Amino acid sequence: MTDVTIWVEGEPVAKARPRMTRGGHVYTPHKTIDAENAIRKAWQEEGGREIRGPVSISCWFYLETPKSWSKARKALAEDGEILPEKVPDIDNLLKTVLDALNGLAFPDDKEVCRISAIKKYSEKPGTLIRVRAL
Repeated sequence: MTDVTIWVEGEPVAKARPRMTRGGHVYTPHKTIDAENAIRKAWQEEGGREIRGPVSISCWFYLETPKSWSKARKALAEDGEILPEKVPDIDNLLKTVLDALNGLAFPDDKEVCRISAIKKYSEKPGTLIRVRAL
C-alpha cells in the first residue's frame, strides 16, 4: 500500500473565493496561493509521488492556541478537550489541500474516495497530511 505523509508548518489556510478587480480581472488571493505552494513544496521535499487510482486523504489541521488563554485552558485545548469552533471552516481547509495536491499527489482530485479531517489547537500550528492508495 502506498502511503505518503507530509507536515506543512504554519497556520492552516482556508481556500479563499476568487476575487475580482474593478476591471473584471479574476484572481486568487496571495494567501491562498502561498498556502498551496507550501503544501506542494512539502510534498516534493518528502519525495511524494503521484498515486494512481482511488486514494484516501487524512488531514490534521493544528490551529494556534490563542495567546490570551490561561495556561489551564491552553492545556485543555492542546489535549483535544476544547476544539476550535471558529473559522476557518474545515471544508475550506480541505479544499486548499486538495487543490494543492491535484495533479501532483494524484492525477485529479476526483480520485479521492475517502477523506478524514480534524481541527485542533496546538502550540505549533501546521497541517499534517497523509495520502494513501486504497
